[in-house]
Amino acid sequence: MTDISSRKILGQNQLTYQRLKVSLSLNLRRQIFVAVCDDLLLRDRLATQLHTELAKSKTEPRRYPRLVSLSLNLNDPNPIVQIAQWLRQNPPPRASRRIAPMPAFQIMGVEQLTRQSAATQRLFFTHLQSIEHSLPLLESSLLIWTTQPWFRALPQSAPDFWHCRTGVFEFVGDPTPLQNSGTWEIGTSGSNLRPGELPPRASQPDRSSPPPSDRPRDSDRPRDLDREVPRLDDRPLSRRWNPALEGGEDDDSQEPASGSAPIAIAIPATAATAATVAVATRFPTAVAVQVAADQDRESASALALLAVEDEEEEEEEKEEEKEEEEEQEATLAVSAKQRALLPLPQQIELLKQRNAAPELLVEAYRNFGNLYRDRIEQGDASPETITAAIQAYEKILPLLPETSALWVDILNDLGSLYWMLSRTPFDLTVALHHLKKGILAYQLALTKVNLAAQAEVYPMVQCNLGAAYTDLARYQDPSQNLGLAIRSYQEALRLRGAEVDPRRYASTQNNLGTTYWNLAQHQEPEVNLKAAIAAYSEALRHYNPQEEPLNYAMIQNNLGTAYWNLAQCHPVEGDGSQHWLNLAVTAYQLALQYRTVQTAPAAFAATQNNLGTAYWHIANQADSPAQKLDSLRQAIVAYEATLEAAALMTRPQPDPVLPATLSFDIFATSNNLGLAYYQVATDSKAGLDGAMQSAYLESAMRHHVQAYQGWAARPELQQTAFSCMVQTCRAFYSQLGIVGQNLAFSLIPGQLLPEVLPKL
Repeated sequence: MTDISSRKILGQNQLTYQRLKVSLSLNLRRQIFVAVCDDLLLRDRLATQLHTELAKSKTEPRRYPRLVSLSLNLNDPNPIVQIAQWLRQNPPPRASRRIAPMPAFQIMGVEQLTRQSAATQRLFFTHLQSIEHSLPLLESSLLIWTTQPWFRALPQSAPDFWHCRTGVFEFVGDPTPLQNSGTWEIGTSGSNLRPGELPPRASQPDRSSPPPSDRPRDSDRPRDLDREVPRLDDRPLSRRWNPALEGGEDDDSQEPASGSAPIAIAIPATAATAATVAVATRFPTAVAVQVAADQDRESASALALLAVEDEEEEEEEKEEEKEEEEEQEATLAVSAKQRALLPLPQQIELLKQRNAAPELLVEAYRNFGNLYRDRIEQGDASPETITAAIQAYEKILPLLPETSALWVDILNDLGSLYWMLSRTPFDLTVALHHLKKGILAYQLALTKVNLAAQAEVYPMVQCNLGAAYTDLARYQDPSQNLGLAIRSYQEALRLRGAEVDPRRYASTQNNLGTTYWNLAQHQEPEVNLKAAIAAYSEALRHYNPQEEPLNYAMIQNNLGTAYWNLAQCHPVEGDGSQHWLNLAVTAYQLALQYRTVQTAPAAFAATQNNLGTAYWHIANQADSPAQKLDSLRQAIVAYEATLEAAALMTRPQPDPVLPATLSFDIFATSNNLGLAYYQVATDSKAGLDGAMQSAYLESAMRHHVQAYQGWAARPELQQTAFSCMVQTCRAFYSQLGIVGQNLAFSLIPGQLLPEVLPKL
């Protein structure tokens, strides 16, 4: 049965595309168009289709393109300068004593600015603002492709550009998932985006019961460090690939962007870093043109000079004849050099037709897979892109000799791609199918490793296998699969000790600790938590907080979480439990030395929240009234800092940087803070006068009301906050009399008073 909504979207996109094509085909000057498309694969198809269909015009010379694609220069994101540079390198030829019409230009890759600094982003908007002053010199149409977040920022960040735009063309499609720049985390927690924290769950309003839950949710788990991945500029196209790096939270502020569309691609490794892609329509395929990053920047006025540049007529005609001869030669034979400029699918078909040697097909398929892999690393992790990479790599396997060293590389890549595919939106059955295929690929890769020649590869694949088993444990047989993950990490550590690679050794120890933490949620909690603590402690021995402060802080936070969990194994043992809680507090405080609200506000808020929870438990088990009050006040300070950091994150930012998100329930923090204020206000040993009691109770009520309103979609938690409000209202009356009760009523939302009064 046809999906009506999908058909409607397809029709809408087709109409929008036709409007855009007609606008560009008019070949008007000084037109500025904005195309908006979140689906980067769809955008690439549309951009390629524009090239193809605009090139079919018979009224224009074939030797000069009708449309040129430029990938935005991230070092100096100035579209006008890039157009001038292209025109200087490719001056318009003459045809019949007439200068060829100027091509239109489409700017791709604006979304890549998301991973750039705020200063670079501001520079881009500044250049857009100045486009209006360059309009008299712009002899072409300009099309800028953006995604919705950048499109929405244009009216405010570049109002002059926005006012001088000619048209906007919005295409409908699912946003392409974004990954961290150069790093693909294969984590063991329920969330792979944020460090696992320990958000407390709101408790019943009982003074003797702690606000945090006894067992964190999936998003509360300790965080794995990412697995290791070589950066693109470190290795040639034949590099090994491992979508997991040991970097931690250093990249929290970076937002990845998707890569350039493969409109034109050359086989050499420089294709992956080409800054500019131009499509020349006189060839049946596109030609890649790279613009060096250090090229002298031209002013926008170069557009006018280049557009009217007049060469000697005789020289132009001779050049035209020469180029026509070259074109005829190109149609008669495809040399090896010309084949390298063909799109990769055409190269592969050409090799098949010529019964090329398996080695050539392997190289072609691998380059094809690497092309899609590069796009994935740059942010385009859509199921279509991942599947295309998988299909390319799988074509290689039947062509490889049994003794080829490529077996391990290709199988490791396939395992990682299937792992990524399992994390895209599928139903459970499909996700499990992909995940198990990834595990099989890793297992087969391990059988192909030659330890004598590939000693560094074996622990890498073991780490990847451990992460995949950890993911599988989320769906089925958790104890068994977590045990297999632990075995993989231990095997990796056996062959890659601290003396071989300290950084990766520490990363693997952290992942091992997190796996033990997960296993403790299912069996033998005390044994496995102590094993987790040992692994985290060993990881910390090999991290220098001055060099990697956020990674160091993350592992300290994980260690504190493990200590907190261990204290919950025997919560009534008094001193024994307090010992672990005190160690948890120390770990959280060490983490906060490097997790600051300026450098990592989301991580800072999470650790402060954990610290407040730990202090709350210490107060609950305190031996003396003074210790109890001091711990409650420390919990209040930590919870207040949590809320302040969360509020700071929600404020509008001057730069269009995507905000970080919290990994815990901020309304649970509000409710817990209200309970802490309530306990201090009602403790007879606190020695508060009437004014201070009133102030503490007012703070308690405000935070309970805030939690109640925030939990509007969660009625069971909303009921908890409501009970806390009733309890605080009673305390107002018992501590401050009728005046206090009236004050309490004034703090409760009016629509709730009919429900509160019967409870009193």
